[in-house]
Amino acid sequence: MYLPELLNSEGLFQKMYAWKKISSSEEISALLYRASSCVIHMRQIAELDQRCVLEFGLFENQLELGDAKIVFHSTSLLALLNEISPLLSSLRIMQDMLLPLIGKKIGRSMPSSLNDGMNKIHSLKIPTEIEGILLRYWQTGGSRLRDYRVIDQHHANLVNHTFLQISPQKKVLVLFPDNPQSKSPKLFVYKESINGIDLLRTGFEMLHAVYEDVANAFGFKSILIENEIGMAQHGDLLPARPRTLAFWYEANQSVSENEVKIYISGLEIRQTDEGRIALQRMFLGEDKLLDANLMYGSKLPNSAR
Repeated sequence: MYLPELLNSEGLFQKMYAWKKISSSEEISALLYRASSCVIHMRQIAELDQRCVLEFGLFENQLELGDAKIVFHSTSLLALLNEISPLLSSLRIMQDMLLPLIGKKIGRSMPSSLNDGMNKIHSLKIPTEIEGILLRYWQTGGSRLRDYRVIDQHHANLVNHTFLQISPQKKVLVLFPDNPQSKSPKLFVYKESINGIDLLRTGFEMLHAVYEDVANAFGFKSILIENEIGMAQHGDLLPARPRTLAFWYEANQSVSENEVKIYISGLEIRQTDEGRIALQRMFLGEDKLLDANLMYGSKLPNSAR
């Protein structure tokens, strides 16, 4: 499961989707799922970051501020910090999906770990252009991203050094150690003020660029990602009978003149008594429109139909 509109809105993984269309690759479907998860995590972090700043602003005029950053605590901050580890985990998983995809394309077995593969990259007999893409990525940030994931998973809590920056710009700082290869928290130093939020977004952008560069090297061109829904988990659909097999809920935002509106619709996928698959687009009735307005905080237009 992945979110085409979300990925298309930022022009993400469209060459990889072209690869998927040719190969019907379940591995690329899994990649698009992970990419969708990363974008959701990053958007949630950005929203919670802004909320922390707004919460601080309610009391700023009562505080005696002098330092460029302070320790801050709120439920919003905890929610933000809870997004860091799953985002880092998804990025690491996406790293490790890269070599097997390349191997499947060129018909050669590859290591399941990008780290293992990069340690013997010259012996993998990967096309020269793609080998260069991988080396540049690994040397300019990919390896460092892996080091932070190893710390987070095996050695220490990466979010212990968290502050609210006051100047020059108000924002949450989640400081990552300058020397992640050390692995021991006792040896960590924080002189470079590496903001983990920025590092993870950059890490995602770099990983996206690697995938798209590899797809481009194989000759794939960008196309819009289309809506798909898998129902393999149903197994055998016999005996045929009238029933709902799946329901696709959509809530698309429209922003104009500082106003946010949400347009809600649904798509029912059902089986008929003859065993055929039928599609039915659905919209909200007036009674459910009131419920939806309450759920979304009155951001819906007067009619969602």
